[in-house]
Amino acid sequence: MPGDRSSSLWLVRKRVFPYLLLAPSVVVLLAVIAFPLIRGISYSFTNKFLTEPLFHSVGLRNFIKLVNDPMFLLALKNSLLWTFFGVAAQVVLGFFLAYLLNSGLRWEKAGVALFLIPWSMSRIIVSIIWLWLYNPIYGHLNYFLTSLGLPKMFWLADTNFALYFVLLTVVWRGTPFVMLVFLAGLKSLDRELFEASIVDGASAWSQLRFITIPLMNPLIRVITMLEIIWVFNEFDFIWIMTKGGPAGATHILSTYSYYQAFNRFDVGYGSAIGTVLFIVLIVISVLFLKLTELRKD
Repeated sequence: MPGDRSSSLWLVRKRVFPYLLLAPSVVVLLAVIAFPLIRGISYSFTNKFLTEPLFHSVGLRNFIKLVNDPMFLLALKNSLLWTFFGVAAQVVLGFFLAYLLNSGLRWEKAGVALFLIPWSMSRIIVSIIWLWLYNPIYGHLNYFLTSLGLPKMFWLADTNFALYFVLLTVVWRGTPFVMLVFLAGLKSLDRELFEASIVDGASAWSQLRFITIPLMNPLIRVITMLEIIWVFNEFDFIWIMTKGGPAGATHILSTYSYYQAFNRFDVGYGSAIGTVLFIVLIVISVLFLKLTELRKD
């Protein structure tokens, strides 16, 4: 019947049309994310060099080489420390600043605007600014040290602490975003719960511990998960400020992978490092989600 045919065509269009709208975005994502990922993993099993057109499969040779590469092991260690301290600092500082701004300060809007300045700046500009601050000859930090009668420091030349001085730059720029997200979450909490707790004699610390943090826990988990992904994959700040130096002390997996692939032209080995980075990130993410689920239960 004509009516049945038209109704069936309408159902088909209703079901297919949403997928047609999503198709361009899916194609772009496959081209930008999926294809490079699969290509990079495939290169990790080859001896491909950037300067040589011909290459062939070498099996697990690149991954075996990683185990015996002390610089890779250092980069892996640095990545874990970098992620742990970077995420912890941004989440804790971001929550503290959001809680402070949400506590009824008179200049709350001005404070939010002021704190958002670092986040609104280009990552390259931020890196250059902090390079000026860290400069051992005319940097402002050493100027203040010498003004106090203290010796100058070679901030980014210290193999023990250079990684953390670069990390300070990441925390300075990234914390405002975390603060903004937490501030929005705090604003959405039901004020009647806090008013009722005040009537029951709850202190500010009790409110924070038993009301604010439990209610904010889902948001804390989400922003922590995002920060783990972003900080673990960080590249710009380290490469601009130190290029992995001194003596490889600030290399993390992302920068060491880039160094091997584009400075030493060993694309196969660099891809193997990138594959390990991808696997480690998945493992950390799954472990974090499992641990937070256990604590939730």
